[in-house]
Amino acid sequence: MSQRRQFVLWIALALVAVLGFAAILRWQYQPTQRRFALSVTPRPAEGRTVYEVKGCAKCHGTDGVGGTDAPALRERSSLTSLPLLVTAVWNHIPRMSDAMQQGRMPYPTMSSEDMAQLYGFGCGEYTADQIEKGDIGPLSDDAIREFALGVAEKFHAKIVAITIRYPDSFEEQRWESAAVDDQGNFFRSPKVRSMVLLDRLGGGDTWNGGFYYGLLTAGFGAEGIEKGVLVGDAATRIKQSMMFDLPIVTKSEVRDLLRADLGGGGKRVSR
Repeated sequence: MSQRRQFVLWIALALVAVLGFAAILRWQYQPTQRRFALSVTPRPAEGRTVYEVKGCAKCHGTDGVGGTDAPALRERSSLTSLPLLVTAVWNHIPRMSDAMQQGRMPYPTMSSEDMAQLYGFGCGEYTADQIEKGDIGPLSDDAIREFALGVAEKFHAKIVAITIRYPDSFEEQRWESAAVDDQGNFFRSPKVRSMVLLDRLGGGDTWNGGFYYGLLTAGFGAEGIEKGVLVGDAATRIKQSMMFDLPIVTKSEVRDLLRADLGGGGKRVSR
């Protein structure tokens, strides 16, 4: 085969590869678009309130028809799905920020309570702002289960896990967690455990590792969820009593802490 034919062949193969890759991306994009579209329930009344209160209507118009300094938001192809909407807003931020600075307008902010109301997430007897600030009392099993099942339904998740930190002081903190699956199996930490905090960085990741260990060794059902919560709690309490983000937590340390918990002791692992 001549050098020229080889070159043409490689060009043809590269073109086929690029077209194939583009087809795969397109095939993956469509179900992702549908999944996100199903995940977010439209709440036009709440959305209109946020749109007006946060000052969006000043530039984009009361009904989103646009203005002299801002584009229209109605009947735009770039706003027909959640991924496209997020992309359009992200790309628009620099221009919007410059225009607001020139007009001396305050930058809009969204609180946790704003987002909870906009997306229709109930937080039991407490508001989202209260939960974020830690200004809460006891959390009932029913409130945690209801919230977790709401997340599972909205985002089509099979298992939802929640970790809860109670910061009594910089060093003295308490921890618990809970998990529920789409079959209704629910397990919560048997007790809120105290720990002496040295470094919280990586605490959530360590809990995840312990929770996954429980699922992988005991199955994706009631037994696995229970084991995952117990192992995750023990692992993260050990990690957060150590400095830095790459802890080495052994199986025997987790086992010893769980046994100490059953015996009524074990606030911190001696190393």
